[in-house]
Amino acid sequence: MEHKKDFVAFMKTEKVSDKTIKDYISTLDRLKPISSPPDIGRYQEMYGEVLSSKVEKAVGKLLRYVKVRQASTSFLGYDHELWRVQFNALKAAAEESTDTSRVKDLTPEEIIAGYHRLDEDLKPFYAFLAFTGMRAEQAYDVLDSRKDEKVEEYSAKVEGKAVKFCRYATSDVSRGKKMSYYAFFPASLLAQIRTYKLPNTLTTMTKKIRQLATVDPKRPINASNLRKYAVNMLRRNQAVDWDVAEYIQGRRPKGVGQARYLSLKDLATEQYPIALHKNMPDLLNAPRPERQKERPRLAPVIEPEVPTNGKDLQALWVQYRDQFREWCYDNDVGLVWRTGKRGDTSLYLSHPPKVISALQNSPHVTKPQDLKSSRRTEVTALRMFVTEFLPSVGEGRPLGFSPSQWREAISYNK
Repeated sequence: MEHKKDFVAFMKTEKVSDKTIKDYISTLDRLKPISSPPDIGRYQEMYGEVLSSKVEKAVGKLLRYVKVRQASTSFLGYDHELWRVQFNALKAAAEESTDTSRVKDLTPEEIIAGYHRLDEDLKPFYAFLAFTGMRAEQAYDVLDSRKDEKVEEYSAKVEGKAVKFCRYATSDVSRGKKMSYYAFFPASLLAQIRTYKLPNTLTTMTKKIRQLATVDPKRPINASNLRKYAVNMLRRNQAVDWDVAEYIQGRRPKGVGQARYLSLKDLATEQYPIALHKNMPDLLNAPRPERQKERPRLAPVIEPEVPTNGKDLQALWVQYRDQFREWCYDNDVGLVWRTGKRGDTSLYLSHPPKVISALQNSPHVTKPQDLKSSRRTEVTALRMFVTEFLPSVGEGRPLGFSPSQWREAISYNK
């Protein structure tokens, strides 16, 4: 590209991150020849490839470069608006496609069910996404660098009831056009956030949420769809004005006058508690929903044997492993969808193999202190088996020790 160096310099003045600049340049370098706006719409027909959303963003930034640096609203002899029309048409067609990774109408019931299927160390992050509607990467950064002094606590009356919520300034996690202003969430979540330690990388956490929270692969619960759910809850029954909802989600609404824009922070603080009270379920206290009547069968698995002396925790596993699998299935605990190379999906249980791994790592456990350190996912699974499942089948004090003694030994900090 003739003006590549100047284009890169321009993007840096626009405060575009180095990673995004690299992505844009790479995207444009890989782009097949295009000479006119209609070539955008015909790209798949011409080259057998689908244009990604990155192409639209990269070309959009290139058009801005041409307009600002070259004082021109024409690109390759065509008005900028003609290029945008083609991309908008592609976007509209994509939204009508059968891409099942994007679901715009997740229900509160689905969100609650997904919450209860998660490991405990994922629940605060999931709830934060559902209540704030933030982009996952920005929410992760906020929780990773949170500061108590930035939390503002509020109480508002909605339909005669006190609604307590928090506002947290998040402008420091804005990146380029992906803005963020404030995170709004219920006060009941604050105690969890203050002691919360992110258990994994963002990629791992979002993958686990998608795998564990989803029951129907045609209606996946993932970070992107949680964001769509959040804005739907803001807008339901006009609880929050459209431009205020856009502001809460980190977008500067188009066509909004300066005076109105300056008041969006206060309007968001006034209107968020209305949506919180009327439209958003209390995830932290919502009861686990009853199991659906029809559920897919579990994929068959061959699990390795766990050596036992007949008097150890391994013996309890051998005795109850089949019942534990049924218990996990019945209670929507650790259910994972896996997609095969041919697009077929199967349902697996994630906890049993993790319990096996933990027990293999600590041979012949006869007391809590015999347990060696385990990975976080194994800790969650082993706690589930020992402190929740075993008491439910009459083993109230496994090997003579209370659930609290076991819980202390099966520790994330070990």
